[in-house]
Amino acid sequence: MRSDMPQRFRMQMDLNLTDDQKEQVQALRLEHTRALSPLKNELTEVLAHQKTLMNSETFDKKEVFSNIEERSQLQNKISKINAEYYERFRDLLSEDQKLILILHQQQNNRRTYGIHRLGHGPTRHQHYGMRKPEGSMHRYRYGVDHRFSGI
Repeated sequence: MRSDMPQRFRMQMDLNLTDDQKEQVQALRLEHTRALSPLKNELTEVLAHQKTLMNSETFDKKEVFSNIEERSQLQNKISKINAEYYERFRDLLSEDQKLILILHQQQNNRRTYGIHRLGHGPTRHQHYGMRKPEGSMHRYRYGVDHRFSGI
Protein backbone atom coordinates (compact mmCIF):
# COMPACT_ATOMS: atom_id res chain seq x y z
CA MET A 1 0.00 0.00 0.00
CA ARG A 2 2.75 2.46 0.87
CA SER A 3 4.62 1.85 -2.37
CA ASP A 4 1.56 2.95 -4.35
CA MET A 5 1.41 6.28 -2.57
CA PRO A 6 3.15 9.33 -4.02
CA GLN A 7 6.43 10.07 -2.29
CA ARG A 8 5.15 13.35 -0.86
CA PHE A 9 2.35 11.59 1.03
CA ARG A 10 4.65 8.84 2.30
CA MET A 11 7.01 11.45 3.68
CA GLN A 12 4.13 13.34 5.33
CA MET A 13 3.06 10.11 7.01
CA ASP A 14 6.60 9.49 8.24
CA LEU A 15 6.98 13.08 9.45
CA ASN A 16 3.80 12.68 11.50
CA LEU A 17 2.70 16.28 10.94
CA THR A 18 0.22 17.88 13.29
CA ASP A 19 -3.06 19.23 11.85
CA ASP A 20 -1.73 22.77 12.18
CA GLN A 21 1.47 21.82 10.33
CA LYS A 22 -0.55 20.13 7.59
CA GLU A 23 -2.55 23.33 7.03
CA GLN A 24 0.60 25.43 6.97
CA VAL A 25 2.32 23.05 4.53
CA GLN A 26 -0.71 23.05 2.25
CA ALA A 27 -0.81 26.87 2.21
CA LEU A 28 2.94 26.98 1.62
CA ARG A 29 2.70 24.47 -1.23
CA LEU A 30 -0.11 26.45 -2.87
CA GLU A 31 1.94 29.64 -2.66
CA HIS A 32 4.97 27.80 -4.07
CA THR A 33 2.96 26.38 -6.97
CA ARG A 34 1.53 29.82 -7.80
CA ALA A 35 5.02 31.33 -7.84
CA LEU A 36 6.51 28.57 -10.00
CA SER A 37 3.72 28.04 -12.52
CA PRO A 38 4.35 31.13 -14.71
CA LEU A 39 8.11 30.59 -14.59
CA LYS A 40 7.79 26.95 -15.66
CA ASN A 41 5.46 27.93 -18.48
CA GLU A 42 7.93 30.57 -19.64
CA LEU A 43 10.78 28.07 -19.40
CA THR A 44 8.83 25.63 -21.57
CA GLU A 45 8.39 28.35 -24.19
CA VAL A 46 12.09 29.25 -24.07
CA LEU A 47 13.06 25.58 -24.53
CA ALA A 48 10.68 25.26 -27.48
CA HIS A 49 12.16 28.41 -28.99
CA GLN A 50 15.64 26.94 -28.50
CA LYS A 51 14.63 23.87 -30.51
CA THR A 52 13.28 26.13 -33.24
CA LEU A 53 16.51 28.12 -33.32
CA MET A 54 18.68 25.01 -33.42
CA ASN A 55 16.64 23.39 -36.20
CA SER A 56 16.32 26.44 -38.44
CA GLU A 57 18.15 26.53 -41.77
CA THR A 58 20.20 29.54 -40.76
CA PHE A 59 22.05 29.47 -37.46
CA ASP A 60 21.97 32.78 -35.59
CA LYS A 61 24.61 32.37 -32.91
CA LYS A 62 23.75 35.64 -31.16
CA GLU A 63 20.07 34.72 -30.81
CA VAL A 64 20.88 31.17 -29.67
CA PHE A 65 23.22 32.48 -26.97
CA SER A 66 20.64 35.07 -25.92
CA ASN A 67 18.06 32.31 -25.57
CA ILE A 68 20.50 30.22 -23.52
CA GLU A 69 21.03 33.17 -21.16
CA GLU A 70 17.28 33.62 -20.80
CA ARG A 71 16.89 29.91 -20.00
CA SER A 72 19.67 30.10 -17.40
CA GLN A 73 18.05 33.10 -15.71
CA LEU A 74 14.70 31.31 -15.53
CA GLN A 75 16.28 28.16 -14.12
CA ASN A 76 18.09 30.32 -11.54
CA LYS A 77 14.83 31.95 -10.46
CA ILE A 78 13.12 28.57 -10.18
CA SER A 79 16.01 27.15 -8.12
CA LYS A 80 15.92 30.13 -5.75
CA ILE A 81 12.15 29.83 -5.28
CA ASN A 82 12.56 26.11 -4.57
CA ALA A 83 15.28 26.85 -2.01
CA GLU A 84 13.07 29.44 -0.29
CA TYR A 85 10.20 26.96 -0.18
CA TYR A 86 12.46 24.30 1.32
CA GLU A 87 13.73 26.74 3.96
CA ARG A 88 10.20 27.78 4.94
CA PHE A 89 9.06 24.13 4.97
CA ARG A 90 11.93 23.15 7.28
CA ASP A 91 11.10 26.05 9.60
CA LEU A 92 7.66 24.49 10.18
CA LEU A 93 9.18 21.21 11.41
CA SER A 94 10.39 20.13 14.83
CA GLU A 95 13.96 18.90 15.26
CA ASP A 96 12.86 15.23 15.09
CA GLN A 97 10.87 15.88 11.91
CA LYS A 98 13.87 17.64 10.34
CA LEU A 99 15.97 14.56 11.04
CA ILE A 100 13.37 12.32 9.36
CA LEU A 101 13.30 14.69 6.37
CA ILE A 102 17.09 14.53 6.03
CA LEU A 103 17.03 10.73 6.20
CA HIS A 104 14.38 10.62 3.43
CA GLN A 105 16.52 12.86 1.24
CA GLN A 106 19.58 10.67 1.78
CA GLN A 107 17.58 7.58 0.77
CA ASN A 108 16.35 9.34 -2.36
CA ASN A 109 19.88 10.38 -3.27
CA ARG A 110 21.07 6.79 -2.93
CA ARG A 111 18.28 5.65 -5.25
CA THR A 112 18.91 8.41 -7.76
CA TYR A 113 22.69 8.44 -7.77
CA GLY A 114 23.44 5.02 -6.34
CA ILE A 115 25.58 2.30 -7.84
CA HIS A 116 22.64 0.39 -9.33
CA ARG A 117 21.38 3.53 -11.06
CA LEU A 118 24.71 3.97 -12.84
CA GLY A 119 24.66 0.50 -14.38
CA HIS A 120 27.06 -1.17 -11.98
CA GLY A 121 26.42 -3.85 -9.44
CA PRO A 122 24.68 -7.21 -9.43
CA THR A 123 21.48 -6.10 -11.18
CA ARG A 124 23.28 -4.87 -14.30
CA HIS A 125 26.41 -6.93 -14.83
CA GLN A 126 24.78 -9.74 -16.75
CA HIS A 127 23.30 -7.42 -19.37
CA TYR A 128 26.26 -5.10 -19.77
CA GLY A 129 29.07 -7.65 -19.48
CA MET A 130 30.78 -5.81 -16.67
CA ARG A 131 31.97 -8.88 -14.82
CA LYS A 132 31.29 -12.56 -14.51
CA PRO A 133 28.54 -13.45 -12.01
CA GLU A 134 29.87 -14.75 -8.75
CA GLY A 135 28.79 -15.38 -5.20
CA SER A 136 26.17 -17.55 -3.62
CA MET A 137 23.28 -15.24 -4.50
CA HIS A 138 23.84 -15.68 -8.23
CA ARG A 139 22.11 -19.07 -8.36
CA TYR A 140 19.07 -17.60 -6.65
CA ARG A 141 18.84 -14.67 -9.03
CA TYR A 142 19.41 -16.52 -12.27
CA GLY A 143 18.60 -20.13 -11.37
CA VAL A 144 22.09 -21.39 -12.24
CA ASP A 145 25.11 -21.92 -10.06
CA HIS A 146 28.03 -21.03 -12.35
CA ARG A 147 30.60 -21.93 -9.73
CA PHE A 148 30.33 -25.56 -10.81
CA SER A 149 29.53 -25.17 -14.51
CA GLY A 150 33.08 -24.40 -15.63
CA ILE A 151 32.50 -20.79 -16.65
